[in-house]
Amino acid sequence: MFTIIQSHRTELLVEQLLEAYKSKNQPIFEEFVVIVPSMVLGDWLDKSIASQAGISTLVTTTFWGQYQWILMQDVLSRHNAYLLEQNPVASTLNVPEVAVLSPTVMQWRLFGYLTYYQEAIVADEKHPVHPLLASLIDEPQEEVQQDKAQQDARIWQLASDLARVFNRYLTHREDWLDLWSHNKPLNVDALIADKDALSLRFDKYARGTPEWLVAHYVELEVAQRFLWSHLFADVHQHRVALEDTFWSALKSNKANERAQLPKVLRIFTIQQLPQTELDFLQRLSQYMDITLLHYNPSKLFWADIVDKSWLQRQQIINPESVFLRDYGHSLLSRLGKQSRDTFAMLANLSGNEQYQDALVEWQDIFNEGDDSNDGLSDEFSIDFDDSAQQLQKSVSLLRRLQNDVLMLDEQSTQQATAAKVSQAVSKQLETGSDQDEQETPWYDDEALENKRFEKERFWAMSAQDNSLSIHSCHSLQRQLEVLRIMIGRWLNEPLEIGKKKRHISDIVVLLPDVERHHALISSIFVSGKGQDGLTLPAKVTGVVDADIRQLWEAIIGFYKLLGSHSARFEAAEVLDWLMLPPLYESFGLTHDQMSRGCDLLVEAGFIRGFDEWHLKQTLDSNDYDYRFTFAQALDRLTLGLVMPEASLSDCLYPLAQEDWPSTALPEMSLPLPQVSLNDAIIIEALCRIYAGLTARRDDHTQKLKAEDWLDQIEKQVIHRYFSDVDQTRTMRAIYNAMNGFKSSLRANRHYRQYASSDSVSNANKKEVEQRLAGVEQLPLKLNFMLDSIEAELESQQVSAEPTGVITFGRFGALRNVPFDLVVMLNMDLSEFPGRDLDNRYDLMKATNARRGDRVSEDDDNGAFLDALLCARSACWIFYNGQSLLDTHEHLPANPVSELLQFLQGEVQWQVNSLEALDTLPENVDSTTESLKRYLPKLIKQWLLTEHPALPFHESLFETDIEDADVCEQASDTPKLNLNESAAIHTENNIQDNRLIDNADELDVLLNTAMRKTKLAQKRQFPPAPLWQAVFNTLKGRAFSEHAELVSLPTKAQYESIAQLLGQSLGQLGQVDNQTLDVIAEMLSLDATAVFNDSGEVNDLTKKALSETVFNIGEIDVEGVLTYQVRHPAKAFLRTQKVHVVQGEEAMAHQEPLFLDNLTTYQIKEYLINELASDAANNSTDSTATQDSPILMYQKIMPAGVARQTTLPNQKQKLQQQCQEFKEQLVANGLDDAQILEASEIGGLQLLTPTTEHPVQLELATVLNHADNAPLPKLLPKIVKIKGSVPISVPTSVSIDANHHPSNLQAGVSYAENSPKQWLNILPNSASPKHLIKFWLSHLYWQVARRTTAEQVAVDDGVSIWRFNKSNSQVGKYKDVITFKLSPIVYEDAVTELIKWAIFGKLVGQVPITLLPEYALSYLDKCAKAAESEDEIGSYWPKRADFLDWLRPNYHVDTVYDTCSQHAIWQYVLRDQDAFKTLSAALTTLAQPLYEPMFTALQGLDS
Repeated sequence: MFTIIQSHRTELLVEQLLEAYKSKNQPIFEEFVVIVPSMVLGDWLDKSIASQAGISTLVTTTFWGQYQWILMQDVLSRHNAYLLEQNPVASTLNVPEVAVLSPTVMQWRLFGYLTYYQEAIVADEKHPVHPLLASLIDEPQEEVQQDKAQQDARIWQLASDLARVFNRYLTHREDWLDLWSHNKPLNVDALIADKDALSLRFDKYARGTPEWLVAHYVELEVAQRFLWSHLFADVHQHRVALEDTFWSALKSNKANERAQLPKVLRIFTIQQLPQTELDFLQRLSQYMDITLLHYNPSKLFWADIVDKSWLQRQQIINPESVFLRDYGHSLLSRLGKQSRDTFAMLANLSGNEQYQDALVEWQDIFNEGDDSNDGLSDEFSIDFDDSAQQLQKSVSLLRRLQNDVLMLDEQSTQQATAAKVSQAVSKQLETGSDQDEQETPWYDDEALENKRFEKERFWAMSAQDNSLSIHSCHSLQRQLEVLRIMIGRWLNEPLEIGKKKRHISDIVVLLPDVERHHALISSIFVSGKGQDGLTLPAKVTGVVDADIRQLWEAIIGFYKLLGSHSARFEAAEVLDWLMLPPLYESFGLTHDQMSRGCDLLVEAGFIRGFDEWHLKQTLDSNDYDYRFTFAQALDRLTLGLVMPEASLSDCLYPLAQEDWPSTALPEMSLPLPQVSLNDAIIIEALCRIYAGLTARRDDHTQKLKAEDWLDQIEKQVIHRYFSDVDQTRTMRAIYNAMNGFKSSLRANRHYRQYASSDSVSNANKKEVEQRLAGVEQLPLKLNFMLDSIEAELESQQVSAEPTGVITFGRFGALRNVPFDLVVMLNMDLSEFPGRDLDNRYDLMKATNARRGDRVSEDDDNGAFLDALLCARSACWIFYNGQSLLDTHEHLPANPVSELLQFLQGEVQWQVNSLEALDTLPENVDSTTESLKRYLPKLIKQWLLTEHPALPFHESLFETDIEDADVCEQASDTPKLNLNESAAIHTENNIQDNRLIDNADELDVLLNTAMRKTKLAQKRQFPPAPLWQAVFNTLKGRAFSEHAELVSLPTKAQYESIAQLLGQSLGQLGQVDNQTLDVIAEMLSLDATAVFNDSGEVNDLTKKALSETVFNIGEIDVEGVLTYQVRHPAKAFLRTQKVHVVQGEEAMAHQEPLFLDNLTTYQIKEYLINELASDAANNSTDSTATQDSPILMYQKIMPAGVARQTTLPNQKQKLQQQCQEFKEQLVANGLDDAQILEASEIGGLQLLTPTTEHPVQLELATVLNHADNAPLPKLLPKIVKIKGSVPISVPTSVSIDANHHPSNLQAGVSYAENSPKQWLNILPNSASPKHLIKFWLSHLYWQVARRTTAEQVAVDDGVSIWRFNKSNSQVGKYKDVITFKLSPIVYEDAVTELIKWAIFGKLVGQVPITLLPEYALSYLDKCAKAAESEDEIGSYWPKRADFLDWLRPNYHVDTVYDTCSQHAIWQYVLRDQDAFKTLSAALTTLAQPLYEPMFTALQGLDS
C-alpha cells in the first residue's frame, strides 16, 4: 500500500515517524530506514528522534537513488541464485555494485573519447561531434610550444557539461535515451514547433525560436545521439534489462524474492521527485508498504492553482480563455511552483490507471497539536482602549500568514496587517493620553551566556509585532551588526507562561552565497564577546571547513608556487604560504617562530625568484644578479648561523667561479648578522621546505597517469611533510577527496562487463571500447589533477546541520527544518533567486517543460517560501536597499517585493478603527475611501525599516520627532513629548496654512504618526553601549570644544622661553621671577606654591625646574640634541613614552632596478667612509679591497646590469665632488700646504678625520661675566658634553672603518692637537635639518678646542662642509652646496650650546612647533623685508609660505614627518590650527635660537 501522510508542520511528521519507531510492530534489531532529500535533513531527523525517543541507533537515513540500487541488488541476487540452482548454465544479469552511469563515470568516458579521437574529430568536418570539439582545440603554431594543460581543461569541462546533461536526461527524459540507445533520432523540429505553438496559444505576439537556434539544437541532437549510442547505449540497455528482470522476479516470486524487501519503506519530505521515480514507488507499493511523509503548506487542494501575475496577464491577452483557474493564494502560486508540481504528481497517483492494484491512502494531520488557529477569526477588529493587552493576545502577523497559506485565504492576513498598522498609527494620533514608555536598556550578556534566562528581567512586553519585518541596510556588514542587536533583544524578551524558552540554537540565518561571505560572518559573530558586549556564538555550515582548506593549500604549495614557466615565486605569496598553520606546525614551528623566519627572509633580501635557475627564466641573458632569490636569502641565514664572522663565502653556492661569464660578478653569500642560535630550528625548517620545493619544481612539465599523480602527492608530499596530521579529521577529508577521484577511475574499469555482447559487435564500437577501457591510463598534467581534486574537495562540504549555536547556512540547505527564528540576509535583486547555469548543450531548453523539471529559480523561490512557513516565532528579512556609493533606492529580491505587495494587498481594507477616531481634525474627511489610499504606503513603512550606514548614526539616538519647520529652534528649547509635539504640529498647521487641503493635511498627520511608530519600533533595539559612547563623543566634539590631548604653549609662554634664551650670540636672557613663573605654569608645576612670602620663587619650584628644563648635566650633541631640535614632535612623544602607530610599508614585488634617495645616500656614505679610511692609512692595508666587494653583495645595490655600473658611477661622482671642493677652497684663499699636498692622491685629504671626544666644564667660570644671576643657581655646576671633533692624524695612528682614530696622542691636550679647519664632504643635501647638525657640531668643536679671540682673529677654527646638493627650502641657501662657519670664542660657543640644550629639554616637556626649515626661512624673509624700501621692516608669516607643511592637497600619498598631516603631528596638534601654532613659535623663538646660526652660515658657491 502507498500511504501519503501530509502536514504543514515538519514536527507533526516527525511524531508520525516516532510512533512507528516505538511501535510494537517494529522489530527490535531491524534497521529503521528513512529516505531523505538531503543529508542535512537526515542529520536533523536523526537528532530529533534521539532527543525524543532517547536513542536512534537503528535509524538510518539515506538517499532514494542509493537505496533503490540496494533493493534491486538484494532482489536480483536471490533471483540469480535461484536461476543458477535450477540451471547452472543459465544466463544471468550482473548487478553492478554502484551505478555505472553516474556523472563521474560518464565524464571520464567522454573525456577519454574526446581525447583519444581528438585529431580525427577535428580533421573531419562531417563528424557529428566536430561542432562541439573544434572550437576548443588550439590551432598548431610553428616554433611555439603549446601548453596542453589548458586544452585538456577545456575538454574536461566539455565532458563535464555533457555528463551533467546526460544525467539530467536519465532523470527527466529517459524516453529520449531509449530512442538514442537504438540510434533513433529525436524529432527536434517537432518539439520546438510544439513549444512555439503553446507560446502562441497564450500570446499571439510571441516570437518563435529563430532559425539559427533551431539549427543549433538539431546539430546538438546529432552529436549527443552519436555520443550516447557509442559510449553509453549498451549499459543503459543493461540497466533497463535489470529493471525489467527486477519487476518480473517480484511478480513471479518463484524464489520468494519479495522477502528481500523491507516491510515498510518510509520517505520523509521529498520536495521534488521525478515522475519516473514516483511511478517506480507506486509500482513497488504492490509488494510492500510505502509511507511518504509529505510536507504540504496547505490543507486544501491546490495542485491546479496558477501564478497570479501570469493569470492576470493571460486574462488581458486572451479574455476568452475560460479554462484558467483561480490563483488560490498569490504567494503560494508564485513561490510554491515546485511544491505545487510535487503535490500534483502525488495527487495523480490516486488515479493512475497503470497501477490500479496499488492503492493510495491519504492521511491529513493538519490540525492535531496545532494551536496556530487560536485567536483567529474572520472578523479582525481591535479595541484601542485596551490596545497593548489586545495586541499581545492577538495572533502575530507571521502566524496569520502561515495559517492563511494553510487555508488558501489571503484576505485575512492583509486585513490583519491593515488593522495592526491602523492601530499603531491611531495610537500615535491620540492626544491627551499619558505615554509613560519604559526605556529599553541594553541587554545583559550573562543571560545570553547562561542560555536559560533564569535571571529576573525588567524589559516590558513589546507593543510592536516583530514577527515579520524587512530591513534595508547599506552592506552585509551592517546587516550583521543590526542582526546582533535584534537577536539580543529576541533572546531577552519575556515569554508568556508555558512557552518554550528561547535558545541561540533556535536561530538560523540563511544567505544566497554563504561561502563567499564566510570570513565577514566570522569577523562579526566572533567566538567570544563582540564589540556590543554580547556573546553570540555562531557556526557557518555548508562550506568547506577553513582547516581543511588551509591544509590543502599547504600541500599544493609545493606544486603551485613553481607550477608553471611563468611562476614568479614572489615574497608576498610565498610568505603567506609559509604562515599557513598546517605548514609550519608540520615542521615543528610555532606561529611566532615562522613569523620570525619570514622576517629574516625579508631582511636577507628575498623579493622574487626561487633560485638562480628559476630566476634566469625571466632575466635578461646578460643578467646574473640572484641576490633577491629565496635560495640566496636562505644562504645568508645559514651562513649567519654557522659562520657569523665570515665576510663573504661561496661555500653554499652551487656554481664555481669559472662557471660565471667574464662579464658577470660571481655570486657569493654575505652572512646575515641578525641570526642567533635560537633561530637554528627555524632555518632548519626553511631548508627542509627548500628541499621539498626543489624536488617538486619540475613536476608541472610532466604528464602522468591520474593514479600515479595521486600516489605521488600522497607519498612524496603528504607522508613526507604532513605525517603528524595524517590521522586527523582534516587530512581524512583530503583523503576522501582523493579516494572519490580514484573511485570514479575504478568504476570505468568494470564498465565493459555490464555491456552486452551484441552492442559491441560493430568493429568500430569494439575499438572504442578497447581504447576507453584504459581511460584511466591517460597521461594528464599536474595542474589539471590538482584542480580536479580541489573540485572533489569542494563537493564534500561540511554538512549544514543545525549546530547548537546560531546556524548560518545556504538557502535550500536547511529546507523544511523548523526554527523559532529564521533570518534571511543579502536578499538583493542581484543575489536571489539564483539563475540556472548556462549549459548550452541542454536540449531540454528547446522543448516544453514537463511536470517535475527542476529550475534553479523555482528551487530558490520554494526555499524562500519554506523558510517563511517554517519560522515558528519570527522571520526577519534583510537586503541592501541603500548604498554608500549613490543615493538611489536599490530593490530587494523578487520574492521579498512580492511579499511586500501581498501584505499591502489589493482587497478592501478594514479601516473601521481609523474611521472611529475622535482625534482627527473636523475638517478632515474620515471616510473609508479617503483613508484606504494611504494604508498601502503606511503598511510598507511599518514593515520596512531603513537602517543608517553607521552603528552610531544620530538617527539611532532620537528621542522625539521634531517638526521640520521648527527644528532650528528645537536645539534651544526643551524637547516636547510625543503628544504635545503632535498637538502643536496640528495647531500650527491649522493656523498658518489655511489653504492646505484636507487630503494633504491628513497625509502630513499620518506620516508624522508613522514616524513616531517607527521611533517606537527603534526603541526596542537600542544601540550597544560602545556605539552610545562613540555617539556621545562625536556629539561632544561637534557641539563643544573638547579637552586638548596635549597643551601647546601660549603666546606669553613662548615669549618667556624667548626671554630665557636671549637675543644674540653668546648671551643668555634675563631670567626673573615672572619668567620662571610662566615656565613653571607651562610645565604644569604646582602653581599655588611658586612664590614664597617674599615674592620670590620658592625652593621646591626651583628644584623642579632644575630637574626638568635646566637639567643639562649631560649633553650628547650628535645622538640626542640634534634629534630633539630637528624633530620636536618626535622628541616630545618619545620623552612622554607615547608610540604612534603608523602604516607599514608594502612589500616589494620586484627587485630594485634603480637607486632611490635612501639607497643613494647609503652608498655615498659608505664610499665617503671608505675614502676617508684609505686616506688616513695612506692607501695601505686591505680594507679598500675588501669593503667594495661586500657592498656589491648587499641588497641596497640595484639589481641587474645596474649593479655593476652603480658603484663606479658613484665613485666617479665622489671624485668629481672632491675636485670641485678643492677648487672652491683654493678660490676662497684656503691654499694651505696640507691641501696642496693632498692633490697627489686625488684630493682625499679634503675629509678631515674625526673622533669622539668628551668635554667637562664648570659653568660658573663661563657664565660669571653675564648678568643673569638666577640662572647659575638653576643650572648644574658641571656639564659633560660629548660629540665628534676633527683631529690632525699623524701617519702612525690607525683609523677604523668609520674614519675614527682609535685614540688621541697621549699627554697632548685636544686644543694643541686640533686642526685649524674642519673639512667634510657629506652624502646628504644641504637641508636645514642637516645645517642644524653642522651648526651644533661646529659649536661643540669650538668648545672642545677652547677657541680664543686671537684664533678668531686669524680665522683659526673654521669649518667648511660640502653637501651632496643644494636645498631650496631657504631662499638664501637655495643654490649653495658648500658652507663655511667662522671660529667662535669659547665662552660664546658654550653659552650658545647651553641655549640649545635648554631648548632640547623644553621640547621633551612641551610640544613646540619650531622646525629648522621654517625658522631659517622665516629669518630669511625677515631679512629681505628689512632690506626692502617698500616694507616697514618687519615680516609676518603667511599661509602660502608653508604649503608643504599645511598640505592642503590630501590626494598626495606621501606625507613626510615634517608635515602637519603626518600621524605624529596630528597626534600632537589634534584639531588645532597648524598654521597658528607654527606662527606663534616662529615669531617668538626663531630669532633667539636661529639668528646666530643664520648670520654665521656663509656660502662658498657664490
